[in-house]
Amino acid sequence: MKKIEALVFAVGASLMATPAAAQDSPVLGGWDTEIVIQGNTNLARLNIAQDGDVYTAEIVRRDGDTTSNVPDSTITDVVIDGPNFSFKRNVTGGQGATLFTYEGSVDGDSLTADVTSQMGNFSLTGTRVE
Repeated sequence: MKKIEALVFAVGASLMATPAAAQDSPVLGGWDTEIVIQGNTNLARLNIAQDGDVYTAEIVRRDGDTTSNVPDSTITDVVIDGPNFSFKRNVTGGQGATLFTYEGSVDGDSLTADVTSQMGNFSLTGTRVE
């Protein structure tokens, strides 16, 4: 009987030590976003995913959108903590490299983030893609 109690205790302890499954994070998935930078409204799709213990993010054109300017970029340091997220995005273009830092949260099907860079501070909003 003591072996069974020890086994039950060990299984219970291991479950408590395991982080929440990625599927439980409300941040994961696709988001149609909008941000106004220097008077220009930029529309994009933000995709946030998890592969094992690593979170990834990418910013691309929305499906069917051929007019938005979504420059190539590298996204690093993606952190997800419950409904909160942050990441860094390095954009290289004609004026050199610009580092944008995103810090935001998700509430239901809405996403908001503060974006900071040497160009200024901006607000990003988004809606979950079904």
